[in-house]
Amino acid sequence: LIVNEKEIFELVDKVIKVMNEEKKGNLLKETIGEIKSANMFRDGSVVYIPKTDETLYVVADIHGDYISLKKVLEKIGLYENMKSIHPNIKVVFLGDYIQKGLDSIGVLIEIMRLKIKYSDRVIILRGNNDARDKNKDIDVVLRLNKEALAQQEAIFKTFGHLKKSCFLSIETEIKYGIEAGERIIEKFERFFEELPHMLITGNAIALAHGAPWHDSKFNLKDVAVNKDLIYELKHNSTWTDKYEPNEIYKETNYKKYKIREKGFFEVLNKIGARIFVGGHVSVKAGSIQFGGKMVVLHSTDVYSPESGYYFY
Repeated sequence: LIVNEKEIFELVDKVIKVMNEEKKGNLLKETIGEIKSANMFRDGSVVYIPKTDETLYVVADIHGDYISLKKVLEKIGLYENMKSIHPNIKVVFLGDYIQKGLDSIGVLIEIMRLKIKYSDRVIILRGNNDARDKNKDIDVVLRLNKEALAQQEAIFKTFGHLKKSCFLSIETEIKYGIEAGERIIEKFERFFEELPHMLITGNAIALAHGAPWHDSKFNLKDVAVNKDLIYELKHNSTWTDKYEPNEIYKETNYKKYKIREKGFFEVLNKIGARIFVGGHVSVKAGSIQFGGKMVVLHSTDVYSPESGYYFY
């Protein structure tokens, strides 16, 4: 899916305006049960939707696979349901819209259009890959290797899609040129920076890209504004091998927490949640952990021609 630079800029501006209109101060409480609002709202990095009998679909880690995204949305009947007199479904995207797959731009365009058109029925959260800094290293390689860029341009013109180049920066600059590509990437970054990081529901379900934060002394009002907790929501993973407190896992210039069963339940109890739903970890269909209280999802089809996962 390719649209022109002007349309991308207009879409980003419109979707940011829509998301800003959802921001309501002083409605978020320390626990889910304390929230009294009958309407959807956003406070800082947390979005709340009230208790409902409607179906909430969760889409995780599309990673540039536009084909899988469209198949998922068609399978859940989103487009048809939205045309009905009384639509009764909502969909939340858990982030990681870009990288790995071959059409990150198409994925971004589609989810922005959905949010603009069905703002109260579509929630878009941010993942750890949804950032410009994920592209910095490849940006340098790209500029130093003009021959590689020319090869990818030739492949794109011949086949209509990219082979092996699964970074947003490469995809954007091949499709739009280096100068326009830079402007578009910067515009997408503005979109990423405006995204919330957590959804909570009146049904006591919590959702984010990764896993809960490690320290159970923090509540919902803390995670709405605390950058360290927001970082953890995007990067943490659950570990089911031991019933122990959480622990930190470090690599060079990178850290995350291993969320184990004891620490997991401490955080859920602190915020009044029954179930936590996340993505982040590459699993073929999904996994149920901690006695059904943690659900890990992945929505791209490894057999899709646009999926980045066949590169591994």
